[in-house]
Amino acid sequence: MAQIFISHSAKDDDLKNFFNKGFATSSVTAKYEEIEQLLKGTITTEAIKQDISVSNAIFVLLSPNVETLSHTRDWVGFEVGFAAGVGGSNKDIWVFENIRDVGSLEMVIPSFDHYVVYDTSDVALVYVKRIIESYNDMRVLRNMAAGSGGGAMLAQDKVGGAVVGGIIGLIYSALSTGRPEGIEVTCPNPKCLLKYRIHLPQFMMQYRCAKCNHWWVKPQ
Repeated sequence: MAQIFISHSAKDDDLKNFFNKGFATSSVTAKYEEIEQLLKGTITTEAIKQDISVSNAIFVLLSPNVETLSHTRDWVGFEVGFAAGVGGSNKDIWVFENIRDVGSLEMVIPSFDHYVVYDTSDVALVYVKRIIESYNDMRVLRNMAAGSGGGAMLAQDKVGGAVVGGIIGLIYSALSTGRPEGIEVTCPNPKCLLKYRIHLPQFMMQYRCAKCNHWWVKPQ
């Protein structure tokens, strides 16, 4: 079963509840681990590493609590750093920043793939649901099965057809995740130059690079 690891502050119950709504109707599981459990000895560092390793993606829920609570900030940085190290190109890191906090947060994330500014409206929830559901393993398996079947019918040789069909299935599944694409940007800051995708409300004309904290005009 697909799993997304949520890097967050235990004090952000409102944000956690919002994202839980996104997971409620999906077969994708949200995995929460909190630094308080580590301090109490009810969870270990190795267990958290394992949770991240088996996750399909990482959601980082930035907030004032994450930025100002030093132990939480350090731990979120560790989780993201570990995810970037073990995930390669197949483990996406999504940074979520609530619209209410835009302009006040300065915390930077060293490596990520998507930067999302959101609110807790129903429209934003639909968008978050699309992101979550795009990591549904069953969707990929269905697409692979459909592609393999089509390839087998087209191929003259059954074995060859299965191979070709499998390749078609992989391509088809990659194109059919339904994942919101956002806008691809490369940070113009010569000290950063990180390439990632931004997902912003239409009215938001500027955005901050969550790696270097510089502000840029949104590409049209």
